[in-house]
Amino acid sequence: MKSKKLSLVIALLMLQGAFAACSNGTKDPGNTGDPVSDTEKADYFKDTLGERDFGGAVFNIAAAEGAGVPLDSENGEIVNDALFKRNSKLMSDYNVNIVNNIFSAEGDSAALTDAIINNVLADDDGYDLVIGPLATTMRRGALNKVLYDMTELPTVDFTNPWWSEYAYENMQIGGKLFFTTGDITSNYFYVPIVMAFNMRLADDNKLDIFDMVRSGEWTLDKFDEITKDYTIDLNGDGEITTDDRIAYAHVRTEIISYSHYIAAGQKMSTVDKDGNIHVELDSEPSIDILQKLASIFTRLENKAITNNDTAPMFKNGQALFYSNSLASVVNNFRDMKDDYGIIPLPKADKEQDSYYTAVNTWTRGYIGVPANTRDTELTGFMMEAMACLSYDMVRPVVYDKVLEGKISRTDDSVDMLDIIFSTIYIDSNYVFNLGGSGTEILRTVMYDEDFMSSYAAIKDAIQADIDELNHWFD
Repeated sequence: MKSKKLSLVIALLMLQGAFAACSNGTKDPGNTGDPVSDTEKADYFKDTLGERDFGGAVFNIAAAEGAGVPLDSENGEIVNDALFKRNSKLMSDYNVNIVNNIFSAEGDSAALTDAIINNVLADDDGYDLVIGPLATTMRRGALNKVLYDMTELPTVDFTNPWWSEYAYENMQIGGKLFFTTGDITSNYFYVPIVMAFNMRLADDNKLDIFDMVRSGEWTLDKFDEITKDYTIDLNGDGEITTDDRIAYAHVRTEIISYSHYIAAGQKMSTVDKDGNIHVELDSEPSIDILQKLASIFTRLENKAITNNDTAPMFKNGQALFYSNSLASVVNNFRDMKDDYGIIPLPKADKEQDSYYTAVNTWTRGYIGVPANTRDTELTGFMMEAMACLSYDMVRPVVYDKVLEGKISRTDDSVDMLDIIFSTIYIDSNYVFNLGGSGTEILRTVMYDEDFMSSYAAIKDAIQADIDELNHWFD
């Protein structure tokens, strides 16, 4: 199934497509556009953003260690070198000096978070861009009012394909956007919550999972059909443990619960035309999905298996499916004996318009702008230029990196990655867990608790949190 030349072909095809997409502004990441000449390829970037000379200005980036920021030189690691070349091109073309300030990632990047907060509150000459985790640095930065409303920045166009469309649409608070994600950081490509499947076990069971996804047949009903009779108590002790075979190795956390809920076409919050946040988890479609998910997860019988056991069981060939962030998948299974494929989580049904892919908010793959950035013209331009050029120079390289090891290096896998990265979804309630509403999704999906009674008890708390959040950012 593998081709030794495929990764190079993938990179070249995606590179050509990115040149066209970056030059014509298309929102379709899969649209490679018309063939372009070598001259057009050389000129596309300046044609898109225009000639600029920033006179040697410094563009200061504050980033958590491991946040997709390159070293000061090439080192042979393909992603680092792609990022280094991107920055070098920007500095040469626009006469700007990019300076990376790296902070320890310990304590969920507390050093970075504290540095941004303290720098802005003291109004020191500081940073123009911050890259770190959403759950800590960006969330705390917004709540401490030290992040800039990025909708006010010139040049940046968050509807372009190198930015997360859903982050732009759903994470605005009162019409303001304080954090987002996209190709600007290579860690963007590790934030999605994905599903992996063991290709040997799928073949043994005559399952063409890739085709199911492509055809739109990859639904909760299909997932339930495949998994409901797969788990076997191999040692006959009457309990499903790490000695047995299971259908789905998953952690029993809020993130996985949220991810399946979102993948089934549900939103944890919405934003109206006036920028107001709404949480309506008790709608009929929402309740139907929660009940279906609770039924599926109850039948999976994984309650005796701890979160620490799930990755080893999948790696050992004891589980057909596994789910976690793409970073977890890639890092855990490089030396796995069996090949595996990566796919999005299942849709609610065939009628659902798209797959939707939730994210890990703890991954260091999100950006914000400190409120005291000195030159918004420079900041906005550099953000757009870095993201746009990454779509060309970094995305294909990261794809190639992700497809190393035991992941199936086929056109199927590239198709799946395209689907995943074009459907990355996030909203405000996913970040803020308003009134504890997200926690109730976990309790319903993973522990089969009654959602309606629990939700009714916290509706006032949800609205209070929404009101406070909206007022906070007036």
